Amino acid sequence: GDSACAAGMAETRLGMVVSADLAALADQTNVTITAFCAGSLKRATLMSETLLTLISRFSGTAIAVIGDVILDEYLIGRANRLSREAPIPVLEFEERRVIAGGAANPAANIVALGGKADMIGVVGADAEALTLRQVLEKKGIGWRGLTEDRTRSTTVKTRIMAQMGL
Repeated sequence: GDSACAAGMAETRLGMVVSADLAALADQTNVTITAFCAGSLKRATLMSETLLTLISRFSGTAIAVIGDVILDEYLIGRANRLSREAPIPVLEFEERRVIAGGAANPAANIVALGGKADMIGVVGADAEALTLRQVLEKKGIGWRGLTEDRTRSTTVKTRIMAQMGL
């Protein structure tokens, strides 16, 4: 059950946690977390003190994160007019931001909580892979476990965002 799942999470030192509403720690006595237990996703509610104790154990803990690494790209522009062909804004490019996405997102969370994260995954042999490695390095995430595959491209998820000026 959920209480067994919560106990399992305490025993594994958060090694199986998928997500947690850490912002709730400041406002609530209970926090719901999602984790893998017995091969499936489970939700459990832990007392904030228990979760804070578990988070304090994170310091220095090394965790390998295995999965699809993605370069999240944000193209940001200002919308100054609408298109004549369709009722959509036309953007004037202002800025490009890139962050580590996919499995690299929980790796960044591990580092933010004081742990040590090493990524294991596959990237292409391309400029995007180089950019992704630089982003991971800047975040303090180990990237030497990334394998280059010359037959594929590094996964890039591009979002186009408008700063509205209409």
